[in-house]
Amino acid sequence: MMRGVIVERDLEDATTFIGTMAESGTKHVLVLPARTAGLLTWTSSGRRREALYTPHDLILNPAGLVAAPQWKTPMELLLFAIEPKHLSEMAESADARVTLELPPKFRFEDALLEQLVRTLARQFETDRPPDLLYAESLTQTLLLHLIRRHADRPVPVQRLRHAVSEPRIQRAVEFIQANLSQALSLAQIASEADLNTSQFCNIFRNVMGLSPHQYVLRQRVERAKSLLKATALPVSEIALQTGFADQSHLARLLRQHTGMTPRQIRR
Repeated sequence: MMRGVIVERDLEDATTFIGTMAESGTKHVLVLPARTAGLLTWTSSGRRREALYTPHDLILNPAGLVAAPQWKTPMELLLFAIEPKHLSEMAESADARVTLELPPKFRFEDALLEQLVRTLARQFETDRPPDLLYAESLTQTLLLHLIRRHADRPVPVQRLRHAVSEPRIQRAVEFIQANLSQALSLAQIASEADLNTSQFCNIFRNVMGLSPHQYVLRQRVERAKSLLKATALPVSEIALQTGFADQSHLARLLRQHTGMTPRQIRR
């Protein structure tokens, strides 16, 4: 669970598809079959409907909708629930000029939404602690895409009216540099710039040319390279000092960013 959102894998019997997480209908919920196809019935515009859902077919169930959905067989689902207030705040920070409304959508495809939901679920299903900064960045992308592509009246996402001075971003950069060994969150970094997370992401990218997550990864890789070249510290210790989960995590990112292993860099 992150601020304003919940992502989980759920096993549903042949009754209702939303699960306990959103039974009260107080959240917007994206639903995606996790592995297999299944037959779903639901009520729309007073009519009972039925369709086969594949693992690429999404459902957008806005808060307050009662569609009485039923799966014909037990299903494994990925669920992404959003507090309506959190989504509205995201739209406002993106300079929305119209009211945000999400319509119900059944059996639709959106490759980006599918990829983001699946990637977010995987972040919390590994043995190592999740990369919260990465997860929050994915969540920001998902919410903005939902606003742009699936709001009933599309929200124009424009540049902020009020320019923010570069020193605010500089404070965030200094905070990142001083805390590379820690598990950083987007909210922590944004608070150093006195911005909410969506404002911060937009302005940071404009100023730095990278997303906050990309910048942090790059700085961690550069710090690790410097320690490998200048010290005899074990690679496992360097991984801890630069914020990587373990030695293998560091090695994998070094290969991705430099094409070299820690041993090759140290030579």
